[in-house]
Parts: sequence; structure tokens; C-alpha cells
Amino acid sequence: MSTNCTAILAPPGQSADELLQSARDTLRQLDEDRFGPLWDNASGVLKSRVPRAAFIDTTRKARQTLGSVKQRDWQNVTRRTTATDGSLQDLPAGTYANVEYTTLLADGNAGSEKLSFSLEDGKRWRFTGYVAFRPESPASAPAPVAAAETPPAAGGGTAAKTAPAGNG
Repeated sequence: MSTNCTAILAPPGQSADELLQSARDTLRQLDEDRFGPLWDNASGVLKSRVPRAAFIDTTRKARQTLGSVKQRDWQNVTRRTTATDGSLQDLPAGTYANVEYTTLLADGNAGSEKLSFSLEDGKRWRFTGYVAFRPESPASAPAPVAAAETPPAAGGGTAAKTAPAGNG
């Protein structure tokens, strides 16, 4: 007895799995200190707003706020399409997404990370930004990291942002 099965594939850029794979690839580059190649392959949105050297410096500092990572679990994926009305941090019209992670650090503390992407040519998710957050420990609070457009850390902690995160 044979069974016929038809798979229906999502168009490029429409699959959450595709976005999560882009996020995993980006995290690997962040962990391996490969900030130059990350910028080289990033979205035009990022490249038009942040010079390469500034991106490398601020992203390295943001990633270093966490230290060694033991485990990551994605918690939330959000997508948003915007028109040219400036409703999304003055970003150009397009589709943007954030992937948020809960991050278990090697020192036993927890942090969080948010990676942002834009869908370019309706086909491929390209990196647009990274935010790292590490709660302050009562024993030693880390100094805030200065990064482009860093919002104040809410709830006590250190937040570092490298570029517009897309959709807040």
C-alpha cells in the first residue's frame, strides 16, 4: 500500500523556521566574534544607518555584556509590515521581525537577547540589529555599555543595542 503526500512549502521569507535559522546563524557569528562578516551580509537598513567600524565596536560590547553562553531558548517571534508613514522608527516600508531569546549564561545567571531582521526582496531575512540584556547581580552590577541609540534599561540591568531593532 502506498501513500501519496503533498508538501506545501511557504514562499521564501514566510516561514518562521527560515527566520529562526537566520537567528541561529547570526547568534553563531556573534558568539564567534565575526562582527565584520555579520555587517557585510546585513540589511541595507543597518548599513545605511551604522558605519561598519561603529557596528563592530558597539556589537562586540553588547555581546560581551553577557559573557559565555550555556544555552539559548527562543521565546518570541514577532513580524510587522510597515508603510512609509514613519510609524516604525522611521524605517523604510517593508517587513521586519524580531526573535527574542532567554539566554542561560555560563555563570548561572540569565539574560536575554533580541535579534532584528528585515525581509529583503521578499525572499531573505537580513540582520538589522542586536540587543543584549543582562540583569544586574546584587554583588556586582556591570557598567552600562554605550551603544548607538541605547534605550534606558528597564527593571535594573545592562542593555546594549547596536541598531534600530525594527519593531519594539
